[in-house]
Amino acid sequence: MLTSLYRFYDATGALLYIGITNSIPRRLGEHDERKPWFAHSVRATFEHHPSRAAALTAEKKAIKKERPKYNIVHNHGRRVTRPAAATGGQWLFQSRESGVERCTDLYLYPELDGSAVVDEYHYLDGEGQFEEYVQYLQRRHPEWLQADAIPIVWTVRSKTGDSDVYEAAPFQQSEPPWRDFLTHFTWPADARTGEPLDWYRLPVANDRFPEFAAALAWTPSPLQPTCPLRSILNSRDGCIQPIRRIVGATI
Repeated sequence: MLTSLYRFYDATGALLYIGITNSIPRRLGEHDERKPWFAHSVRATFEHHPSRAAALTAEKKAIKKERPKYNIVHNHGRRVTRPAAATGGQWLFQSRESGVERCTDLYLYPELDGSAVVDEYHYLDGEGQFEEYVQYLQRRHPEWLQADAIPIVWTVRSKTGDSDVYEAAPFQQSEPPWRDFLTHFTWPADARTGEPLDWYRLPVANDRFPEFAAALAWTPSPLQPTCPLRSILNSRDGCIQPIRRIVGATI
């Protein structure tokens, strides 16, 4: 089958990537959706080979000789560009629907099981909200307390920028029932370096319900799937006796 070898270049003429495909339109679309570096490509060249085997041989030889910036396979000796750690920073991405580009900070926000309990008890202080939440778990989900695993729902949000971002985070172990950030936007890239975002290194801002978060006194790691509430309560021992009395034999 006829197979094409392609090269992408940026505005300075630097070689970004070398690959092969038997469908150029399909492969261009895949790179556009999945590769942050594709936004920096301004020129492409194509050469055609009579078979996939011939194209693979030519691709390997070209990568070894020309050292494209974003290839890893066959590119021994190239300094591998690792996903960027997030510091809140400025991340560049586009709307998949409109193509509008955004540049803003991004944070991960955890919410225990996504329930509305804390919203409903907004008039209480943090300890009161916490007590109501534990009672809610006893009534509705005692199995979560017993298993020491309260599900965490993660969202991606921004604090600054032209428009707010509030979407389900990707790569959650329990997939949310709605579409996530990458359904609506392209993969974020560092606005300064162009490096792709490492989602597991985004900062966690546990302040969606600040008083409740303060009473919980625990912040999960990025995209951690569950909260060990039973262990948290046990670890405090006598620090919050009223809460322990509410939980009772469950703990």
